[in-house]
Amino acid sequence: MCRVAIASGDTSSLRVTYKEPLANPSAFSYSDLMNSGVCMSRADLELEATLLFRGAFDKNPYHRDVLSNLAIVLLRQDHHDQALPLALRLVSVEPNNPDNIQLLVLAYAGIAQRSRSARVGPKTASPPPATKGATKAPATKVPAAPAAPAAPAPPAAPKMSAATSDSLFNIEKAYTDSAVSSNARRDSLQVRVSLSDFTTGKEKTVLQGSVRLSSTVTATEGEYTLKVDFLDVNGGVVVAQEAKVAVTNQRAGRFKFEAVGPTILAFRYSIVAPK
Repeated sequence: MCRVAIASGDTSSLRVTYKEPLANPSAFSYSDLMNSGVCMSRADLELEATLLFRGAFDKNPYHRDVLSNLAIVLLRQDHHDQALPLALRLVSVEPNNPDNIQLLVLAYAGIAQRSRSARVGPKTASPPPATKGATKAPATKVPAAPAAPAAPAPPAAPKMSAATSDSLFNIEKAYTDSAVSSNARRDSLQVRVSLSDFTTGKEKTVLQGSVRLSSTVTATEGEYTLKVDFLDVNGGVVVAQEAKVAVTNQRAGRFKFEAVGPTILAFRYSIVAPK
């Protein structure tokens, strides 16, 4: 139904389809809220998606999926301050995923840009680039076009005290530095962990995926130690496990963890390189 509504352009009908979880998110399960939020996000209904993802976050605040999805919709709305703690937690539970670190970069950079705009004025839009691949029109005499109206003058820098300007500059610099260092961290990842399954259940929880050496950064072949903490709703450790994963430049290493615990809702991992 979601795909049909989006394909037909009738996205407003989705507000009716999901009116109950939108009205009372706490009455629905984590998975129902996540599925509804993903649908709303794909339909570019960001406010509704945010509401549903927040409801899912309240039920499972350490799950990688809700952390990433909620951070993304907040960044799209320029709510960089709200996205930053989500991105920080996301990277803490799943550190070897470059997409997660990219969300952290965007949050830091957005806060830095907002501080700069408050200090020197908003950035003026650049003119659109020329269309590529256009054929040259034949030379014909046409009447001169009327002169285009003058572009509005860029907004003047806001008036503020020296102390306020210095404070904004320091915020801009600090968050710019954090964005740069996070970007360097992403680019220097030697090992990347990809997940293929994370399924929780009363009887058993399964986490599996692969460990792959970076193709752009020199990394050590050998047995990596993957340590996993399975977490409850408050981020407490229910079960801790570790496994050796053999990785080479030609072949990724596969892993699979199974844990028992009815309160398991999320996980975090860390990886240790071979000595």
